[in-house]
Amino acid sequence: MKILIITNLYKNKKEPGKAEYHTQQFKALSEISDIQIVSPIPYLKFLTKEVPLEDEVDGIKVYYPRYFVMPKIMRSLYWLFFYMGVIGCVKRIKKDFDFDVVLSMWVYPDGVASLFIGKSLGIPVVIGALGSDINLNMKFSIRRKLIAYAMNKCQNVLAVSSGLKGKMIEMGVDTDKIHVIYNGVDKELFQPLDKVQCRKELGLPLDKKIILHIGNHVHVKGVDILIEAVAGLSGEYCVVMVGDGNLTSQLKEKVSSGKYRVNVLFPGRISHNEIPVWINAADIFCLPSRNEGHPNVIMEALACGTPVVASKVGGIPEVINSEDLGILVEPENVEALYQGISSSFKRKWDRDVMCKRVEGFSWKDNAEKLKEILKEAVSRKL
Repeated sequence: MKILIITNLYKNKKEPGKAEYHTQQFKALSEISDIQIVSPIPYLKFLTKEVPLEDEVDGIKVYYPRYFVMPKIMRSLYWLFFYMGVIGCVKRIKKDFDFDVVLSMWVYPDGVASLFIGKSLGIPVVIGALGSDINLNMKFSIRRKLIAYAMNKCQNVLAVSSGLKGKMIEMGVDTDKIHVIYNGVDKELFQPLDKVQCRKELGLPLDKKIILHIGNHVHVKGVDILIEAVAGLSGEYCVVMVGDGNLTSQLKEKVSSGKYRVNVLFPGRISHNEIPVWINAADIFCLPSRNEGHPNVIMEALACGTPVVASKVGGIPEVINSEDLGILVEPENVEALYQGISSSFKRKWDRDVMCKRVEGFSWKDNAEKLKEILKEAVSRKL
């Protein structure tokens, strides 16, 4: 079976660390299927000239067609602009790579455009939702209707958690079409390491209680809530905010006001291969998101034997399904997060229990399940 993947969330020469979960997922899928990837880039994006139109990544042929879009303007038509920019590239690909199915990973605009690409070519389409693509677009009537239409008209729909599946059903998507496939974890990379050695390697204090957050510094990740919550902690704690985003400057300004006794560090972005050392250096991992799909970083923390304090949203409760794994709090609640963090340091955690939680999650299993769903889609008539 030949699979054409269409998604804007894939790495390129300018953004080598983009959507690392797709790098792992598609690599695993390429080992059991013949795949090629189309990862469109908006014309106005700064990196347009720095990314070739075609490339080979991890042994996979990848195309980077350009499409026109005006940022924050006419968003209900983004799918059409996406379609117009991609359809020519897809038709050229089909001449040499006669794919059997289109897999679109990100529902808008990618998934909606992919539905019409599939219809124009007589090819079945499977649309995968990751979390934010549903959570953010549900608020907008036209986009919500477009997404529901596309998911009902395509052959199969993927969700990364049961919580996300529930939101799709709320949108009017046929429940029988939705398949829940949890993400995998690279357990060769993410495993328990010596905490003291990791701290020495990173130059982190050996005598502090370390709270770690890894992710984009954006509103949906609740980083503003985390900074508010740790304001009440004493100097025996250290908060490490790995990553960056449009809230980074605001967060730095807040903690430099002189009102914080706790030390807050901003090491910036790191590569995926560096993440295990940071997780193992921490006492707890904190993810106070406002919305989520199925955050891989939670699975990676557990694989390293690091307990989690996180908000009770999306697929997080499906992962942290026991008090032995972490503490869940209500989202956007500063006091609840503060109490959750404080409580986590009063408990004894068993690393073996946390590591065992992710035993059944691998990218190989994920790819095999995905392949079966794609096969089923191919067997259906359009």
